[in-house]
Amino acid sequence: MNRIYLTLAVLTLLLIAACSSTQTTAVKEKVVASIYPTWYQQSGFEADSSSFAMSATAVASDSVTAIKRAETESRMLLESYISKEMEKVRSTLERAGSKSVSKADFILALRNAHVAVEKEAQAQFQLSTKTELGYRGFARVDITKDKLDELMEKGFAGKSAYWKEFGGSEAYQALVK
Repeated sequence: MNRIYLTLAVLTLLLIAACSSTQTTAVKEKVVASIYPTWYQQSGFEADSSSFAMSATAVASDSVTAIKRAETESRMLLESYISKEMEKVRSTLERAGSKSVSKADFILALRNAHVAVEKEAQAQFQLSTKTELGYRGFARVDITKDKLDELMEKGFAGKSAYWKEFGGSEAYQALVK
């Protein structure tokens, strides 16, 4: 029995000695160059006081197709982001008691208005880089808040009461102004 205690005591001391070593180990850091251009937002979306922007990347067997795919993806992602923001505005109005924002023709007008973002967004940056298996395209598109406001108002053409309520709301103004 004493032998077991003695063995456990020796093992404990060895463990303590091994864990309390003051030896330092040199760590080699491998610096990897980023595959992303400096203008590319890895999170994808970016907003400032005057515009909304979206970055995306895509791969293809040739550089032109890679860039085109990245631009298309950027446009679709930007429109998707804007649609979610517009839905937040609509939901805010609905919670505040608006009955018109839940009507089918209002929702259709809202959807048609923000769908135009995909077409109207401007390509700001494009780049393609050669990879082992083909090309990686990068693209960034943006839309100014003024242009978005214009597109939204145009989407509500013929529905001025809907636009007055939606476009004049505090939530919408906070988004585009």
